[in-house]
Amino acid sequence: MLRCGMLEMRRLFGLPDLTPLHDEMIDRMKEQLSENMDPAKLVENYMQGSFSSMEAFQRIMSNFIKSGNKDD
Repeated sequence: MLRCGMLEMRRLFGLPDLTPLHDEMIDRMKEQLSENMDPAKLVENYMQGSFSSMEAFQRIMSNFIKSGNKDD
């Protein structure tokens, strides 16, 4: 049985270590979030998406029910 960690497996298969790139991207994302963090705006965007999704679901169900009534 071969036991090795992720870094050893990457080296074994010749894959690059992307840890520095990953860390850089995470740092940039954190920086952008901290600059643009407005809790009210985040909630507003979430709620708009939720309501439109609910309306779409209701239309689908309504059309489904109407199509079922035509066969009666």
